[in-house]
Amino acid sequence: MDKTEKEFISVIGLMEKKRWDQATAKLEVLMASANPEVADKANNLMADVYAATGRNAESEASLRRSIEYRGADNGALGKQLACLCVVVGRQGRFEEADEIMSRALDAARIDLPALTVFILRNAAYMHWAKGEPDRAREIYNQIPSYEQDDLEFVIEMNKYYLEPAVPKEIGR
Repeated sequence: MDKTEKEFISVIGLMEKKRWDQATAKLEVLMASANPEVADKANNLMADVYAATGRNAESEASLRRSIEYRGADNGALGKQLACLCVVVGRQGRFEEADEIMSRALDAARIDLPALTVFILRNAAYMHWAKGEPDRAREIYNQIPSYEQDDLEFVIEMNKYYLEPAVPKEIGR
């Protein structure tokens, strides 16, 4: 394991302990790396830090930079769009978040069904929070079957973008 990977492991540990200032300081150094892959990985973790601390505009900017850098054929596009949808919605830009959600679902269909569940669950919450319970229910009814272990993995990997569950009378 090289020094850079050890730094990333250290950052993730700081994030787990919610030591956001220390994680941010280490990520800023990694984001300045001459290696574009290292800088992009750090940028994505910084988006997580921003999302976890309510800095949704900064999280959005970091995610958009990474999506632009990686391009449309990147294997993580569904996950990135799923996260982008959440931070855009948290800023009250619901129509734009819906468009991003559609793109995320298109990208996720080739990924784990659990990522599709994660996206739809968050979208249902966004519509419920907007006062649209019928639309939230409609979205919940689109949730495909999935493996619980897969969903738990997706949630753990994207925990800073997980919205609260909708009330039981809407969701399942």
